[in-house]
Amino acid sequence: MLIVAIVMQATSAAAACALRVGWTPYAIYTFTDGDGDVRGIDADLITALAHAVGCTTQFYRLPWARILLEIQSGELDVTSSASRTADRDVFALFSQPYRPAQRAIYVRRSEATKYPLNSLAEVPQSGMRLGIIVGYDYGEEFHRLAGDPAFAAALDGAVGYQVSIQKLLFNRIDGVLVDDAGVMIGELKAMGVADRVERHPLRIASDPLHFMFSRASISPDMVEAINLNLARMKTDGRLQAIFDAYLE
Repeated sequence: MLIVAIVMQATSAAAACALRVGWTPYAIYTFTDGDGDVRGIDADLITALAHAVGCTTQFYRLPWARILLEIQSGELDVTSSASRTADRDVFALFSQPYRPAQRAIYVRRSEATKYPLNSLAEVPQSGMRLGIIVGYDYGEEFHRLAGDPAFAAALDGAVGYQVSIQKLLFNRIDGVLVDDAGVMIGELKAMGVADRVERHPLRIASDPLHFMFSRASISPDMVEAINLNLARMKTDGRLQAIFDAYLE
C-alpha cells in the first residue's frame, strides 16, 4: 500500500506537468529523425516514464556542459545517460541505473601500438594528446589525475563526439577518451569513418548510467515514482523492447 500511495501522490502532483529534458546528440540514444523529432532509446524511455507519472516531455538540445548547468539551476528537469558522482549528487537526484557503458580510448587505425598505455596515468609520458568532452565524467582515476598539471596539459576539450572524432582524424589529437564505447561506435558509423579508427586495448573502469534530475525542480517522490515504473518496464519487457527497436 505504501508503494501505491507514493506513486499516486507523485502522479497527482505531476498532473499536467511537462518534464524539460536536456539532450545532446548521442548515437542511438538521442538524435533527431527526418521530421526533426527527438528519438532514440533515452528519448523514448524518458517519454514513457514521464507519461507513467502523468507528465509530458519537452526536449531542449544543448551542449552537455550547458545541460549540467541548467540541471543545477532547475531550468532543466532531467537528462539521460548520466554517471552518478559525488559532485553531481549535490545538485541532482538519480534514477536507478538503466544501462551499462564502457569507457575507452580510440585512436587512429593502426596507431594503438604507438601508445602502450597500462593506465591513464601514463598518458603524459606517452606523448598522447588526449581528447575529452567537456563536462563528461570519466571516473575516479581520471578525476584524480586531472589535478596533475602534466596530465591536464595532455588533455584537449571538445563539445561532443563528432568534434572529437574530427580532431582525431585531422591529427589535432592522438586519442579520444569516451564515456561510452557504444556511442563512439555509433557516431563513427554515422560519420562513415569507422574504418579509420580503432579502440585502444587499455581497459578503463566504467559505471552504469542513470537519468539525472534537478534537485531544484524535481522532488524525491517524483524520482521514486519514476524508479518504480522503470522497475516495472524492466520486469515486463518494455525496457528491452525499446532497446531492441534501435539495436536492430
